[in-house]
Amino acid sequence: MSLPVDDAMGGERGSGVGQDKLSWPTPDPVSVLSENKDIHADRHKQAQRRGVATIRICERDSKKRLSPAARTASRARRKAAWKAGQGCLTRKSEVKMNKICVIAFTRSVEPEEPSVFYSLLKEQIPKTCPKRFFRYDNRKYPMSAEYLAQFIEYWRTGYVFWETKKPEIYGDTSLGTAQMDTSIRHMFEASLASDAGIVRFLRELSRALHADYALAHLLPADPKARQPVDGTIDDGLARLLRLSLPGVPWAACYGKPYVNLFGRDALLSLPIHKAEEIGPDLIYCQLTDRLTDCVEDPALIDAKREEVYRRLGRDAFYDPQDPKRQGRVPPFEKPRVAREW
Repeated sequence: MSLPVDDAMGGERGSGVGQDKLSWPTPDPVSVLSENKDIHADRHKQAQRRGVATIRICERDSKKRLSPAARTASRARRKAAWKAGQGCLTRKSEVKMNKICVIAFTRSVEPEEPSVFYSLLKEQIPKTCPKRFFRYDNRKYPMSAEYLAQFIEYWRTGYVFWETKKPEIYGDTSLGTAQMDTSIRHMFEASLASDAGIVRFLRELSRALHADYALAHLLPADPKARQPVDGTIDDGLARLLRLSLPGVPWAACYGKPYVNLFGRDALLSLPIHKAEEIGPDLIYCQLTDRLTDCVEDPALIDAKREEVYRRLGRDAFYDPQDPKRQGRVPPFEKPRVAREW
């Protein structure tokens, strides 16, 4: 027969009688500290295995309880994590990753445009496939073949967003109008895809969707490391082709309107790492050999970018000092997107 709670405690509830009979274990401070250190070390190793997306270290423990040698080792681990993950350390010891930005502008003449985008994503840079897509925050769907029809419907009726929180992946598409191209934007952490995979994805996407213009660029996680032109790559106004092209990115595909505007010979003769024709009226231009030059050798990127400006004309590109300036643009055919499906 079980005793009532009051009897089991040796007195009436709240009376305090019998409370001295209870014996509560006192934790050993040394063992608790050792256990906490082990937990932080395990989390650190797990984060490294995941690609160093985020590493959190207890600053209070590291400063007040760890020995100087242990603090030095902790700093060394964080620096190693930063190098491995191509990111930057914030004040709270989080590793934030550099972002890859891929943007394409099309006239949506390909009937299977949403399916082509999804297929190329899985084929060329599969680790950057998002987990879910949505139009409204309170209604999200898994990004899978089962819900592909819903994804296509959203794409063709206006706009759709997609995301994965960890690792950070996000993007969106906005269906074009009679005056504007369809814009497709895909952002992801730099550690999720190789340079070769990103280049293949950009080129194949541009070919398959008959892009007017497409780009790939690396945006540094550290705001101090960003060049002024980096902000013009993903700026909302910079994505209005009717005003001008965005700032010159690491890699770009120039479609028919821009081949006619600049001239095939002018694009193919640019003094950059690579300039080649990859399809009818489609020329691929790459500033340097490595995408990481955007953060590791920005001076080289700037020098190549200036060569492009000098050959093609700065007035054709976005000016952050005068965002609404009407630049030199090709005579776009109208309507840009007919929406005849």
